[in-house]
Amino acid sequence: MSTIICLKGSIEALPIVERVRALGHRVVLVDVDAACVCRPLADAYLQADHYNADETLTTLREFFYDDIPPSAVLCCGGDTPH
Repeated sequence: MSTIICLKGSIEALPIVERVRALGHRVVLVDVDAACVCRPLADAYLQADHYNADETLTTLREFFYDDIPPSAVLCCGGDTPH
């Protein structure tokens, strides 16, 4: 099973996260809002501000420390190219 990091969990991200799950991928959701709409769909939720690259990378490195690295990263309804 591949792991996809989904940046943002708001209502705009919902169809993207639903599709990632439907395709059978493990969803690691990153959003600053612990009550975000997509959180129930995630296999893992990481609270970090996806607009802050340093914060997000630090949180992800801690999470994946002893785990299989992610297969991909998706910006899900957010303008987070960095």
